[in-house]
Amino acid sequence: MGGLGHTLGIYCEDEKIIEAFAIDKPVARIIINSGTTFGGISATTAVQPSLTLGCGSFGNNITSDNIEPQHLLNIKRLAYGIREMPKQEADVKVENPALV
Repeated sequence: MGGLGHTLGIYCEDEKIIEAFAIDKPVARIIINSGTTFGGISATTAVQPSLTLGCGSFGNNITSDNIEPQHLLNIKRLAYGIREMPKQEADVKVENPALV
């Protein structure tokens, strides 16, 4: 089944119904009171403009974002340690020490 997790639309004025719909549906974006074709790419909504839309884990994608140029860049991050992990003694009884 193609498109799982992509986009759904609902025309409704009742916020409780919209919220229940959003919670229930396994999709990355729900367009409310606007067409999904143009709403999903930001022509009629305030989502990030894009012509490539991720489906998230619902559709076995790595992202549910609207794909932007920043998603196409390889960004290297340097992460310095800022704290040590607390040391804990193992409280485990080992029957065969050779397996440790």
